[in-house]
Amino acid sequence: KPEDTKRHIQRIIASGGDRFESNHRCKDGRIVDLEVSVNYLAVEAGRLFAFLRDITERKKRQRELEEANAVNSSLIRAIPFGMDIVDKDGNVLWLNPRLESVFGKEALGKKCWELYRDDKLQCDDCPLMGGIVLGETATIEVFGVLGGKSFQISHTGMIYQGKTAILEIFQDITDHKRDQIMLEKLAVAVRRTADMVVITDKDGKIEYVNPAFEAQTGYKAEEAVGQTPRLLKSGQQDQSFYERLWKTILSGEVFRGILINKKKDGRLYYSEKTITPIKDEHGVITNFVSNDKDITLRKLAEEELLRLNNELWDLDRRKNEFINMSSHELRTPIAIIREGISQMVEGLHGELKPEQKYFLDKSFKNVNRLIKIVDNIFEISGLDSEKAFLEEESLDMVELVRSAIADCDREIKKSGLEIRENFRQNKVELNADRKKINWVLTELIRNALNFTEKGYIEIQVEDKEDRVEVSVKDSGKGIAEEDLPMVFGKFQQFDRDFGPGERGTGLGLAIVKGFIELHQGKIWVESKLGEGTKFTFSLPKGK
Repeated sequence: KPEDTKRHIQRIIASGGDRFESNHRCKDGRIVDLEVSVNYLAVEAGRLFAFLRDITERKKRQRELEEANAVNSSLIRAIPFGMDIVDKDGNVLWLNPRLESVFGKEALGKKCWELYRDDKLQCDDCPLMGGIVLGETATIEVFGVLGGKSFQISHTGMIYQGKTAILEIFQDITDHKRDQIMLEKLAVAVRRTADMVVITDKDGKIEYVNPAFEAQTGYKAEEAVGQTPRLLKSGQQDQSFYERLWKTILSGEVFRGILINKKKDGRLYYSEKTITPIKDEHGVITNFVSNDKDITLRKLAEEELLRLNNELWDLDRRKNEFINMSSHELRTPIAIIREGISQMVEGLHGELKPEQKYFLDKSFKNVNRLIKIVDNIFEISGLDSEKAFLEEESLDMVELVRSAIADCDREIKKSGLEIRENFRQNKVELNADRKKINWVLTELIRNALNFTEKGYIEIQVEDKEDRVEVSVKDSGKGIAEEDLPMVFGKFQQFDRDFGPGERGTGLGLAIVKGFIELHQGKIWVESKLGEGTKFTFSLPKGK
């Protein structure tokens, strides 16, 4: 504006001169940048002298430089790595904002290794040791930096502020190195595992086999790679097996199965196979990993074990048949012998001398014992053959216990022991097999009689809502703690002194346990040497 120009001239006159930049339009329309120097000479009416210089090109280069610096500053701020510049002695001359935010400006002038390394020592392969070569870049990996981390550091020779220097760029590779170490461990594990490992592409073409595959199949890696697992096909599996296999793995599920494969030399082997689909980050299957274990020896052992087991089952069946037949065949002649002795003892065939009666009584007693042995063998055989069954009926446990006591009356009187009845209810009903439960009760009572010299035998019946609990307790010498786990075993005889009762067969308690478990009940024993024994069984009431 004219008034602005007038004020500017007045300032020049007052100060004697001025220097400034301005732009003007030339005759041809171009806009040029000028540097103007004006001086005032106070002569006559006063004169203004102006010197004009065209600075258009200089201003253009200045603007380009400012724009480049702005771009460089933006790039430095955007680079996600730490950067610094150090001189030939390792002194830090400059830090980018990322490192400056960590160490502050006070880091300038310090040794870079004292600033970054945990041990404060210069790196063994530091490029500074070999001298700085302008324009060349060297890269090293450094461990134990900034609190145990790993970094890849690139070093580029440059001139900074007129000095030879190195630009350092730090890239944190801690996670990468950890993953790399883990991958190396996994690779070693796959190479050294005793199981066969095969990796295929999504179409089943083999990309990798481990040494165990080579050793066990006879195929070298170069023979297998590029082939498919059909290389091992034996023809022992039908097409439906492979259809199920592919359907499983293509759906993304893990396949597990046992198949028969064929080695290079034609030998067959059992393979316990697991195939796992490998998916990318989008869930798309890219590969399959197959893990195979040669279980031929195990399968052969299982087949042999099955064969032997079948033989044992057959032998056991024949044994049970023999025992059943023998028991039936023995009972008739034993019954005849027993009846004959009984008639002689009762004097039906004439009067006996005392000595004759003594031996006949002894014979009669042993015949009864023989009958018991035959009965026990018959019952245990039935339980072992799994042919045992229950003839359940509604019965009163209190009445059944009193009946069992009556069955043992002769032995009880002979023992002189006190029989204590502990019945909290006069009647306790349940559904059970009368014959088998009576057998259990008489066996437990007679067992107590056999091992109790003096004192008592207490029988208790308790109604416990959905079950009935019965116990037979004696004041005998008890059972050693180490013998308790074997009490219900077959043919078990413990080192207890016998009372006045008959010596047992070693099968009675095993049969007792079998009958109770046949009723879905439980039985257990409590005893201490010198403090007596208590057998307790619990039966469900049933319908």
